[in-house]
Amino acid sequence: MTTTYAAPGALALVLALAGCGHSDRVDPVGPAPSVSVTVRTTIDPGPHGALFTEGAVPQVRLVGPGGTLSPDQDDTDSSVFRDVLPGRYRLEAALRPCDGNCGTLDGPTDRCSQQVRVREDSSFVVTWRGAGSPCRVAPA
Repeated sequence: MTTTYAAPGALALVLALAGCGHSDRVDPVGPAPSVSVTVRTTIDPGPHGALFTEGAVPQVRLVGPGGTLSPDQDDTDSSVFRDVLPGRYRLEAALRPCDGNCGTLDGPTDRCSQQVRVREDSSFVVTWRGAGSPCRVAPA
Protein backbone atom coordinates (compact mmCIF):
# COMPACT_ATOMS: atom_id res chain seq x y z
CA MET A 1 0.00 0.00 0.00
CA THR A 2 1.30 3.41 -1.03
CA THR A 3 0.44 6.58 0.84
CA THR A 4 0.66 9.96 -0.91
CA TYR A 5 1.00 13.17 1.00
CA ALA A 6 0.25 16.61 -0.47
CA ALA A 7 2.92 19.13 0.07
CA PRO A 8 1.79 21.71 2.64
CA GLY A 9 2.60 24.56 0.19
CA ALA A 10 0.35 23.10 -2.53
CA LEU A 11 -2.54 22.74 -0.09
CA ALA A 12 -2.14 26.36 1.01
CA LEU A 13 -2.12 27.49 -2.64
CA VAL A 14 -5.35 25.60 -3.41
CA LEU A 15 -7.08 27.11 -0.37
CA ALA A 16 -5.89 30.63 -1.27
CA LEU A 17 -7.07 30.36 -4.87
CA ALA A 18 -10.48 29.08 -3.82
CA GLY A 19 -11.38 32.59 -2.62
CA CYS A 20 -10.24 34.37 -5.81
CA GLY A 21 -12.86 35.92 -8.04
CA HIS A 22 -15.25 36.55 -5.17
CA SER A 23 -16.78 39.99 -5.05
CA ASP A 24 -18.87 41.70 -2.42
CA ARG A 25 -20.73 43.53 -5.24
CA VAL A 26 -24.27 42.29 -5.75
CA ASP A 27 -25.39 42.18 -9.37
CA PRO A 28 -28.94 43.41 -9.97
CA VAL A 29 -31.43 40.77 -10.94
CA GLY A 30 -34.15 41.53 -13.47
CA PRO A 31 -34.76 44.46 -15.79
CA ALA A 32 -33.78 48.05 -15.09
CA PRO A 33 -36.39 49.98 -13.12
CA SER A 34 -38.82 51.93 -15.27
CA VAL A 35 -39.30 55.69 -15.03
CA SER A 36 -41.83 58.25 -16.21
CA VAL A 37 -41.44 61.02 -18.79
CA THR A 38 -43.68 64.10 -18.62
CA VAL A 39 -43.96 66.42 -21.62
CA ARG A 40 -45.65 69.78 -21.07
CA THR A 41 -46.80 71.68 -24.16
CA THR A 42 -47.40 75.39 -24.72
CA ILE A 43 -48.69 77.29 -27.74
CA ASP A 44 -47.78 80.98 -27.74
CA PRO A 45 -48.83 83.59 -30.30
CA GLY A 46 -46.19 84.20 -32.96
CA PRO A 47 -44.55 87.54 -33.68
CA HIS A 48 -47.74 88.83 -35.34
CA GLY A 49 -50.14 87.03 -33.00
CA ALA A 50 -50.73 84.20 -35.46
CA LEU A 51 -52.49 81.16 -34.03
CA PHE A 52 -54.76 78.56 -35.53
CA THR A 53 -58.21 80.21 -35.72
CA GLU A 54 -60.11 77.19 -34.43
CA GLY A 55 -57.33 75.98 -32.13
CA ALA A 56 -54.94 73.05 -32.32
CA VAL A 57 -54.25 69.92 -30.30
CA PRO A 58 -50.64 68.93 -29.51
CA GLN A 59 -49.55 65.41 -30.44
CA VAL A 60 -46.52 64.00 -28.60
CA ARG A 61 -44.73 60.67 -29.14
CA LEU A 62 -41.66 59.05 -27.66
CA VAL A 63 -39.78 56.80 -30.11
CA GLY A 64 -37.22 54.31 -28.85
CA PRO A 65 -35.44 51.19 -30.03
CA GLY A 66 -38.55 49.13 -29.29
CA GLY A 67 -40.87 51.38 -31.31
CA THR A 68 -43.22 54.26 -30.61
CA LEU A 69 -44.59 54.80 -27.10
CA SER A 70 -47.94 56.50 -26.63
CA PRO A 71 -48.66 58.53 -23.52
CA ASP A 72 -50.54 56.81 -20.70
CA GLN A 73 -52.12 60.14 -19.85
CA ASP A 74 -52.64 62.80 -22.49
CA ASP A 75 -54.42 66.12 -22.28
CA THR A 76 -54.04 69.46 -24.00
CA ASP A 77 -51.27 70.70 -21.68
CA SER A 78 -49.19 67.62 -20.90
CA SER A 79 -48.49 64.01 -21.78
CA VAL A 80 -47.18 61.42 -19.35
CA PHE A 81 -45.34 58.29 -20.44
CA ARG A 82 -45.10 55.68 -17.67
CA ASP A 83 -43.04 52.49 -17.43
CA VAL A 84 -40.30 53.85 -19.71
CA LEU A 85 -36.99 52.01 -19.55
CA PRO A 86 -33.92 54.24 -19.22
CA GLY A 87 -32.18 54.91 -22.54
CA ARG A 88 -32.13 57.15 -25.62
CA TYR A 89 -35.36 58.22 -27.26
CA ARG A 90 -36.55 60.64 -29.93
CA LEU A 91 -39.24 63.00 -28.67
CA GLU A 92 -41.53 63.94 -31.56
CA ALA A 93 -44.21 66.63 -31.42
CA ALA A 94 -46.66 68.25 -33.83
CA LEU A 95 -49.83 70.31 -33.77
CA ARG A 96 -53.12 68.94 -35.12
CA PRO A 97 -55.20 72.00 -36.13
CA CYS A 98 -58.90 71.82 -35.36
CA ASP A 99 -61.08 71.59 -38.48
CA GLY A 100 -64.29 73.43 -37.62
CA ASN A 101 -63.96 72.18 -34.05
CA CYS A 102 -61.46 70.04 -32.17
CA GLY A 103 -63.63 66.95 -32.63
CA THR A 104 -62.21 66.81 -36.16
CA LEU A 105 -58.48 67.37 -36.56
CA ASP A 106 -56.33 68.15 -39.58
CA GLY A 107 -53.06 66.30 -40.15
CA PRO A 108 -49.96 67.05 -38.08
CA THR A 109 -48.06 70.27 -38.80
CA ASP A 110 -45.39 72.48 -37.19
CA ARG A 111 -43.39 69.39 -36.22
CA CYS A 112 -40.18 69.06 -34.28
CA SER A 113 -38.14 66.24 -32.80
CA GLN A 114 -35.14 65.92 -30.55
CA GLN A 115 -33.02 63.09 -29.18
CA VAL A 116 -33.38 62.82 -25.40
CA ARG A 117 -31.68 60.63 -22.85
CA VAL A 118 -33.85 59.26 -20.07
CA ARG A 119 -32.06 58.04 -16.94
CA GLU A 120 -34.60 58.86 -14.27
CA ASP A 121 -38.03 60.49 -14.08
CA SER A 122 -37.73 63.27 -16.67
CA SER A 123 -39.67 66.32 -17.82
CA PHE A 124 -39.54 68.24 -21.08
CA VAL A 125 -41.31 71.29 -22.50
CA VAL A 126 -42.43 71.56 -26.12
CA THR A 127 -43.19 75.14 -27.21
CA TRP A 128 -44.81 76.44 -30.40
CA ARG A 129 -44.50 80.14 -31.27
CA GLY A 130 -47.41 80.85 -33.58
CA ALA A 131 -48.84 78.94 -36.50
CA GLY A 132 -46.43 77.87 -39.22
CA SER A 133 -43.32 77.63 -37.03
CA PRO A 134 -41.75 74.37 -35.87
CA CYS A 135 -41.80 73.66 -32.18
CA ARG A 136 -38.83 73.52 -29.81
CA VAL A 137 -38.02 70.85 -27.23
CA ALA A 138 -36.20 71.71 -23.99
CA PRO A 139 -35.63 70.03 -20.63
CA ALA A 140 -38.06 71.29 -17.99
